[in-house]
Amino acid sequence: MLLSYIYDFLGTMESDTAIRDRRTALGRLRLLGLTDFSAVLWSMPLVQYPRISSLLPRMASEAAQLQWTGATGATLLGQSVAFLRSVACNYSNLTGNILSGKRILDFGCGYGRLTRLCYFYSDDVWAVDPWDKALDLCREAGLTENVLKCDDLPNDLPVPDDFDVIIAFSILTHTSERATKTVLNAMRARLRPGGIACVTILPIEYWQHWKTFAHRRPPLFTAAELERQHRETGFAFSPKPLEPVDGEVIFGDTSMTTDWFANNISKWRIAAYDRSINDFFQRYLFLQGT
Repeated sequence: MLLSYIYDFLGTMESDTAIRDRRTALGRLRLLGLTDFSAVLWSMPLVQYPRISSLLPRMASEAAQLQWTGATGATLLGQSVAFLRSVACNYSNLTGNILSGKRILDFGCGYGRLTRLCYFYSDDVWAVDPWDKALDLCREAGLTENVLKCDDLPNDLPVPDDFDVIIAFSILTHTSERATKTVLNAMRARLRPGGIACVTILPIEYWQHWKTFAHRRPPLFTAAELERQHRETGFAFSPKPLEPVDGEVIFGDTSMTTDWFANNISKWRIAAYDRSINDFFQRYLFLQGT
């Protein structure tokens, strides 16, 4: 994943005593560009560069990557870089500004795979997640600054200020209708005027793919029933066998149409769309406040 010029670059960083903390290390790494910046963080720690490795967050284990995101290594890196490039491009197109230096929130950060990449654009990066296991993985990796626990159904977010950009990758792909609306309201309350949010949703084709994972749990619905829900209501949700939150299971697998979104979600408008061929089913919606 790392080419020889990157090793040379890291060797120079290792011997540069002016690089004394994470912020200066990340600032120097940005000179490599987003892909190589991300590849370095994906590779941490590197035993041949102990000083630099001590300053940067460690990457989650392959087992954790696979469990949380269904992919690992270069495949997951490609998906993640493509998403952040799209966020940066659409932020510029929609606002006339560049993403560099802006205040960014990673909502539902998991083990922090996208949180790491957001540091390419800004030092002012925050992350929230309702799951203790996610936060534990962030702490084990050294992602401790500005990583906070939020509620499962958040009425507000535990952050001290508002944001220029909020991302929620593969979050609304797992939430019930009630949770979807609650999450979007909480995000909207923390978006600065003129800012954007990017969320991802799944199309109806996902359910044919989903059938291959049915052995993981006894689903309440068949793929055909979920496709029918999607066609008839614009929203299909298959809850996972988890403890209810405030009387209902809010986490599972979810698909929705953009018409359902437009008709059911207030205070937002869909301003742009995108998708990466490297992450076939995740459709990006870029949102602005109304």
